[in-house]
Amino acid sequence: MFRKLIGASLYHRAFVLTVAGLLLAVGGFTVSRMPVDVFPDLSAPTVTVITEGLGMAPEEMELLVTFPVESALNGAPGIRRVRSVSAAGISVIWAEFEWGQDIYRARQVVSERVQKVDLPGHVSAPELGPISSIMGEITFVALTAEDSEIGMAELRQLAETVFQRNLLSIPGISQVTPIGGDVREYQVEVKVPALLQHGVSIEELAGVLNRVTRNPAAGFHVDRGQEYLVRGLARAERAEDLQAAVVRITDGVPLTVGDLADVKVGAEPKRGLASYNMKPAVILSVQKQPGANTLELMGNVDRMLDDLAESLPPGVVIERENFRQSDFIRTAIHNVTKALRDGAILVVLVLFLFLGNLRTTFISPVAIPLSLLTGVLVLSGFGGTINTMTIGGFTIAIGALVDDAIVVVESVFRRLRESPERDGPTALRIIYESATSVVSAVFFATLIIVLVFIPLFFLPGMEGRLLRPLGFAYLVALLASLIVSVTVTPALAYIMLRNTSETTTKEPWLMRTLGSWYERNLSGILKRPRRVVVTSVALLIGALAILPFLGRSFLPPFNEGSLTVSVVSAPGITLEESDAVGREVERALLGFEEVVSTSRRTGRAEKDEHVQGVNASEMEVVLAHGIDKEALLVDLRDAVAMIPGASVSFGQPISHRIDHMISGSKSNLALKVFGPELSVIRRLTQQVEETVSGIPGIVDVSNQEQASIPQLLIEFDRPSLARQGLDAAELSQVVEAAFQGTEVGEVIDGSIISRVVVRFPERLREHRDMLEELPITTKRGRMLRLGDVAQVRFDLGPSMVRRENVQRVGMVTANIEGADLVGTVEAAQAAIEDQVTFPPGYRITYGGQFEEGARSARNIGVLSVLVLFGMYGALFIAFRSHRQTLIVLVNLPLALIGG
Repeated sequence: MFRKLIGASLYHRAFVLTVAGLLLAVGGFTVSRMPVDVFPDLSAPTVTVITEGLGMAPEEMELLVTFPVESALNGAPGIRRVRSVSAAGISVIWAEFEWGQDIYRARQVVSERVQKVDLPGHVSAPELGPISSIMGEITFVALTAEDSEIGMAELRQLAETVFQRNLLSIPGISQVTPIGGDVREYQVEVKVPALLQHGVSIEELAGVLNRVTRNPAAGFHVDRGQEYLVRGLARAERAEDLQAAVVRITDGVPLTVGDLADVKVGAEPKRGLASYNMKPAVILSVQKQPGANTLELMGNVDRMLDDLAESLPPGVVIERENFRQSDFIRTAIHNVTKALRDGAILVVLVLFLFLGNLRTTFISPVAIPLSLLTGVLVLSGFGGTINTMTIGGFTIAIGALVDDAIVVVESVFRRLRESPERDGPTALRIIYESATSVVSAVFFATLIIVLVFIPLFFLPGMEGRLLRPLGFAYLVALLASLIVSVTVTPALAYIMLRNTSETTTKEPWLMRTLGSWYERNLSGILKRPRRVVVTSVALLIGALAILPFLGRSFLPPFNEGSLTVSVVSAPGITLEESDAVGREVERALLGFEEVVSTSRRTGRAEKDEHVQGVNASEMEVVLAHGIDKEALLVDLRDAVAMIPGASVSFGQPISHRIDHMISGSKSNLALKVFGPELSVIRRLTQQVEETVSGIPGIVDVSNQEQASIPQLLIEFDRPSLARQGLDAAELSQVVEAAFQGTEVGEVIDGSIISRVVVRFPERLREHRDMLEELPITTKRGRMLRLGDVAQVRFDLGPSMVRRENVQRVGMVTANIEGADLVGTVEAAQAAIEDQVTFPPGYRITYGGQFEEGARSARNIGVLSVLVLFGMYGALFIAFRSHRQTLIVLVNLPLALIGG
């Protein structure tokens, strides 16, 4: 086949070169239009189920919400893992499907299963999170108003009504989540003496407010063949409308809401806030849809922000010096492209030095752009993207791309130099014979390289998704170079070399010098073969002896130009206290000139699938260019170590998201303790934390999630309730109004919807004794104290309950400092086995990059054996000799000496 291809290419050389030129043009155009991203899509198809149950404790959310939904999802077709977190008022479940599963089919499966689950009436309907990926969070946009007259409520309103809506209108944006500022609500704060005086219950007051915050649906009116929609405009639109609502009429005198409560516009109780460089802010997290071009999308986002900036109120500033995934992509692509360019230049330089002829030097490197652009076209045809892995594949292929062409050119060049006649027919015959004489060797050399890279295509999980594009790009470019060497290279050789003069075809000085040196040394080596073999074996043994002491890791460390800093305080502290701790950490970080900016999110945003309590903060820290990141991290850790009450861990935005996808944690090592009882899991995770904290190389150890939080328990006395003619629902409404407030309706102001909440005054919740005095109205009109029908006491409970594959799990997270991930984790395993005893029914697993790396090593080990058999077969077909095949294969281990 190759002989015919060479002959056809020589005969139709004009056509071949025209096709090559068109390939260069089309490939260059395709490169400019292809999506650009930092990595291939690494996300397994994952569907997030979010369910909110306002005010419910973590263990209640686990029992009443998480467990039923998990049970419904377990066993669904295609699901490989189900993870969940149950926290105060929220349950988030991640259903992870097998790689390659269609995400829309996966969402359909989850939706059908979830719809069948029977949940308590006071729990919101489960919602599916938007389609996104681990690399979906492309930027954070901060809004500050430090020098403006508008308050944080107006700033939050601006973020939701202007920025969020406009950013969501950009094609490719899947979600924009704001956090920070104040969310406006209408607060109906009851006057307890007035309630007691008039005998009005919370239930009655809530019912009135519910009626005045909605319009009646009156249907249609028909008049003389014309139909009219009837609208009753009864909905309250201002606080004054709520105050004027009539509760009852006594002796002809109306009793209004204003007589029983103070109505004002306030802020919803916050479970999260934000700051930028220690200034109060509203931060919007912007996520893209899978497959969207990040660089193009960020350009559209920037243009939208430029347009919005022109109409902002005075003093409101858009802070863009934040995490921007596009910055890392540009830097990474620039660095890899630079390596690609430098590699190509070195190849050309080496070719010229060894061939010593400009024409031959020109012919061989032509394979580089043709092969690379062919690879780009094939990559585009398969729906791939330009990313660091595909460009990396092209980069490591640079040297191999010219190998085939060099062999053909060198053979042609030598034969032409040796031939006294070089007229047209003779030169054509010489070039044909020269190319066909080496094509077999060229083919088998390429085949063996292909066999070496084949294992990458059989790697499962994330490592397969990461490395497969690299192998694909390498092999496509390599196979393209084989085709170029038997088509374009012979055609160019005929055009450029057939008229080469005798004087220009002499062997270059460098080749003559090296050849002479090698000839002299080879004779000495052949006289003492035993000594050479013994020396080689000794060097190989030395190389193998060094191997166990080399650091082993799953992924190389990235320098992303920014940091993700997690700050966790003791569970149970208030949002205000957690904010103060976060500000201290910000102050410490901003004290370094290498830190450009910090943006902090404390607690959780509404409808956000990132479940963290008010005791946790996450910061995105932008660093200056060209700094020593590792040295800076040491200084930063020392600076924050002195802050009381803060457990601080450092990572990087993209690395952090990869770790979260692998193990569900924010760190590159997750020690997971499985078992049935939370108290035992808590004790075991504390022991594991203490054990690994002293191991060299392990930093940022955290076990805060397993800590208990204080709970205020109101235990109903059911016999007393029955005697007083009360039921648990009525009492629950009083308790709800006393704390988070009872939502009774909504007020609509233009496009802004604000909820209406009935609650007791703050002063009645300051002490337990005051809680027991909360008034309750029975159905008989009698007023009681809460303490008459319930016991108020304090206790401890879990701050968060994690589950994985329907098992409770506690997690100790840590980062590995240095390159030896495997060695450090093995030391941790040995220490835990020696110092921690696990009762029956409890076990520990080691998740994160260590788990992925171990699995990859096993898979590559098995596949490598198969590759060796394949290589043996290919070499035997080429040589038709077992002895010659073994001589070649015996040289493979010697490569370890240099490696």
